[in-house]
Amino acid sequence: MIDVVVCVHNEEKYLEDCLKSIFSQVLKPHRVLVILDRCTDRSEEIARRFPVEIFRKEEAKWRNSYAENLQLGFDLLKDDRCKYFAVVDADVILPENYFNYMVFYMEQNRVACASGYVEDKPRKLLNRLIAAWKRFNLRFTPLGKRPRGCCMVIDKKRLKEIGGFADVPAPDTYVQNEFLKRGYNVELVVNPTTVVQHVRDEPLRKILRKQFQTGVARYELGTSFLRTLLHGIFRLRPLTILGHIYAYYKKDKVE
Repeated sequence: MIDVVVCVHNEEKYLEDCLKSIFSQVLKPHRVLVILDRCTDRSEEIARRFPVEIFRKEEAKWRNSYAENLQLGFDLLKDDRCKYFAVVDADVILPENYFNYMVFYMEQNRVACASGYVEDKPRKLLNRLIAAWKRFNLRFTPLGKRPRGCCMVIDKKRLKEIGGFADVPAPDTYVQNEFLKRGYNVELVVNPTTVVQHVRDEPLRKILRKQFQTGVARYELGTSFLRTLLHGIFRLRPLTILGHIYAYYKKDKVE
């Protein structure tokens, strides 16, 4: 019923808990593929403790390596024996009924792509403060209805229709945009049984860099500057705005 890809780049700190949550699912996955993207830590050793398939990527051929990993996973898992393709990031932990509920929901509602709600559960103080701010902020700003890329479940047939993933900074958003263009439903399923834990601790520099890269991605995916401006203001993410502006002027210079 469901195949799973886990993209890994030096994730020894998180990978074991992630894979445990995948193999503890009520609805057992048919195949689990771990893409090892130029790993130099113990990620492969940890992955081999589980009944997974492993693909080692020694070099990046796409501009956006994560997007390439997703496409590699889809190419290797796109046979028709399973209807659904799940993307599970190595730093998330799934509740045990996650696949079962998501597949049931997608079947009942004819959804092409869906995910549960993601709750940040970091361990370090800085990350816990940022997570608390995000929860507070969401109380006063609308919660987006888009699925979260770190735990998406996708209808394989629909994914084949759009040619899979593209070489873009936000491949999950790209897929969702393509589905919406074709009139398919994409949904964030907010249900107590589908709350996913995101457990990564990140340094401030990386958090700020991701903000900036989000702005670049929004520009490349056609999100207007006004929407990005409002996003940056209401979510207090100013570097998202700067990333959008940077991408605009960078493209203008290239042309």
